[in-house]
Amino acid sequence: MPEVEYLNYEAVQNNNWEVDEDDLFEKARDADLDEEDHGFLDVDEDQSILEAAEDEGYDWPYGCRQGMCASCTSFVVSGEIDISGQQVLSDDEIDRGARVTCIGTPDAEELQIVYNAKEEL
Repeated sequence: MPEVEYLNYEAVQNNNWEVDEDDLFEKARDADLDEEDHGFLDVDEDQSILEAAEDEGYDWPYGCRQGMCASCTSFVVSGEIDISGQQVLSDDEIDRGARVTCIGTPDAEELQIVYNAKEEL
């Protein structure tokens, strides 16, 4: 079962960090953030990352649940997310690591994402 380490973009901003810092997740682990802002999710093979977060009781942003609005945009720091069928992100945004979590499924056993990052687009 894939494991996703997540970090809220708001926590990145509040701590004056940058999404592309090499030690971003080390800083998050040391910052004593609350569980909604930083932690780990196990994602079943048949569910999206957003669904896994909701199963844990988290209120991550979303809009359409179809990969068409970008409300659930996250940035992949390590690993990969399959976003087959998404229609909102440009090739440039995808090249920069943007992914939608409403339809996104892990394409690696371990990955790190910064969620709630639509503003970063």
